[in-house]
Amino acid sequence: MIGILCAMESELQAILKYMEIESERQIATCKLYRGKIHEQEVIACLAGIGKCNASMSATILLMEAPVELVINVGVAGGLLENQQVLDLVISNEAIQADFDTSPLDGEEGLG
Repeated sequence: MIGILCAMESELQAILKYMEIESERQIATCKLYRGKIHEQEVIACLAGIGKCNASMSATILLMEAPVELVINVGVAGGLLENQQVLDLVISNEAIQADFDTSPLDGEEGLG
């Protein structure tokens, strides 16, 4: 089974339109949709924006189904003006924006 984490409702709806939904369930703030896309079993989840929501929802997703692969859907800070829903964005750089190690290792830190 493939798990699909979507940060925003518009991203989830883009996935659900290709999915034969067999069941829906809500756990905490996580909306889960179990079904198939082209005979492949999937469980799609509206996680919410941010890594805290993503980690909570990923945990719920993995506890709810025998997931072998997780796909995280969202632009994750992609900044191209012509980006569209369902575009594949592959980063060549990443920045940790909320973790500052400067108190431990000096002015430059990791953040």
